[in-house]
Amino acid sequence: VSDPALASKAKLKGLGASGVVTVGDNLQAIFGPRSENLKSAMEAYLKTAGDEAELSEEDKQALETQAAVIAVVEDQTTEDPLAAEKAEKWVKALGGSNNLKEIGACAVTRVRVCVKEADKVDKMRLESDGVQAVMPLADNTFHLIVGPASEQYAREMKRQN
Repeated sequence: VSDPALASKAKLKGLGASGVVTVGDNLQAIFGPRSENLKSAMEAYLKTAGDEAELSEEDKQALETQAAVIAVVEDQTTEDPLAAEKAEKWVKALGGSNNLKEIGACAVTRVRVCVKEADKVDKMRLESDGVQAVMPLADNTFHLIVGPASEQYAREMKRQN
């Protein structure tokens, strides 16, 4: 988006996003495996919507105020007091410490994990234990979308490994 302040997290969640994260000038809505289809549909809509896709001046001002408040709150909540407990659960859901090869934070909101055996990873358990979304990648690598405390979670997971 050209202006993240104009995006509505509540509306994105209402459309099915499991999480919405604002980092700097970037906005990430997490829809899981439906993301590519939704992206195509949004691009098609924006090509044909014209003025319908634009907000009124009043709505823009209201969203700017809301975005400023959200940004302040998010800046203050990057440390999670339950990180150690969550990391312990996530390590187990990833197949245990013996299954982990590499752990690191990436892209501000993600923990990148390389495992020995991908079939030991329990995606449903990860999501029920607080991971917003699990993105399987090539070479037994997974991105866990966890929000702005990703560095803290990665440290805890390494400590417990």
